Amino acid sequence: MNEKSFKSIITKFLKKESSEKEYKYIEDFENFLFDRNKSNVFKDEDHKSRIKNEIYRVVNRNVHKSGFPWLRIAAVIAILIGTAFLTLYYYPILNNSRLSFQTKDSPEYFILPDSSTIWLDSHSKLFYHKSFTTSRKIELDGAAFFNVKRNANKPFIVDFDQHEVLVTGTKFSVSNRNKILQKVAVKEGSVRVSSNTGFDNVDLKANTYLEILPGKIKKGIKAFSDKGYWSPKKLIFENITLDAALDSISARYNLTLVVPNETSLNLQKKITASYSGTTSIYEIVDGLTLLTPYQYEIDVKSQELKIQTR
Repeated sequence: MNEKSFKSIITKFLKKESSEKEYKYIEDFENFLFDRNKSNVFKDEDHKSRIKNEIYRVVNRNVHKSGFPWLRIAAVIAILIGTAFLTLYYYPILNNSRLSFQTKDSPEYFILPDSSTIWLDSHSKLFYHKSFTTSRKIELDGAAFFNVKRNANKPFIVDFDQHEVLVTGTKFSVSNRNKILQKVAVKEGSVRVSSNTGFDNVDLKANTYLEILPGKIKKGIKAFSDKGYWSPKKLIFENITLDAALDSISARYNLTLVVPNETSLNLQKKITASYSGTTSIYEIVDGLTLLTPYQYEIDVKSQELKIQTR
């Protein structure tokens, strides 16, 4: 690629006009520069943090000034800090290319574009790019339980602080509440935890965990608990109407219920069913299909539960 072509890609990126392929060029370039120069740019993590704060102070002070050299500032931030940091904090115009979810006082359930699911704990945030199905990567601030849809060709990645969890399909939790103690625990399958803080890759299997503390790590064996924010109370339906059951299901799994007019009057059929707190929405939908005369579709893009007559 020549210089003119690369400048064109940079310009399109800053205008939020990049294609997925062009965005990947930017990511590759960022990773190359950062890996090549991070040992010379930063003295340590504290030095890196001070640079971030100083750039933020300067940009924030000049955000409304005309003639401010945004392009040069963008290049500096992208090289020193990283494109992800730049996108999140300094360029609201780029935020349309990223999706984010944030919880308040209670956990919430989210379905990702690849049909993987997440219980996001209270006061937590996650971010991912709109091209998620091409590159399955999540950034997590807080705590979450993941049920990852298996795809050996496209590993699922969770970034938290300076660490990364790599999986192809499994159930696991990540806690990233502070820098004093971070934890990865696996319920099913296996994951690989890597870090740029100095420790070697760590492979975890079912019922194992990894604790990350300042300057050291601890790997252990412990049965994964089914008691936590990822396992709310059972859903128990004892001879109640289907519409009432569907309201409870859509509320728990953070979905909008969509019922066609021709179907809405026929949801008074009584059902009896029980689902544990760890039952996924897909398992519930499969069960309802057997129990009722309807078909159910989960629209991941719109986060809707749609009902149709067979």
